[in-house]
Amino acid sequence: MPPPAFADDRATLTLGPASAGVRRTVGPIAWAVLESLAASAVEATDEVVSHESVRGIAGCLGMAKDTVARALRRLAAEQLITYVERRADDGRFGTSHYRLDLPGDLFLSLSTIERVPTAPARSPRRRPTGQLSIFDARTTEVEAPGSIEP
Repeated sequence: MPPPAFADDRATLTLGPASAGVRRTVGPIAWAVLESLAASAVEATDEVVSHESVRGIAGCLGMAKDTVARALRRLAAEQLITYVERRADDGRFGTSHYRLDLPGDLFLSLSTIERVPTAPARSPRRRPTGQLSIFDARTTEVEAPGSIEP
């Protein structure tokens, strides 16, 4: 099973001529969910499938899981996706997925951008300001309140 797409994965979808009509029909939330499914889709035998979960999509898009579930039902009602549930012979749940039944001119292409490893972020160095601070970690002496030096 391929790993799900997360917010830091980058893919580019090229929209086709049918995208405006579909986006208008399903609404902005369902459209965002459809984009997430399409960006994580893989070709398996004779169908295009996405192994994303409702919670995975919700986390990726910053939405509630119930909102994503409602959007998935909307996409299924428009016959753009089909939920395929797998069960083992003993009745346990297996790996389920969404089959994407998209019009050929909805998304023209999908390209993945390879992540370039970056150096870990360094904390900024503290520059001396010439000002004393009660929060300065280098200060070890503590003066008693109200004491005045001659």
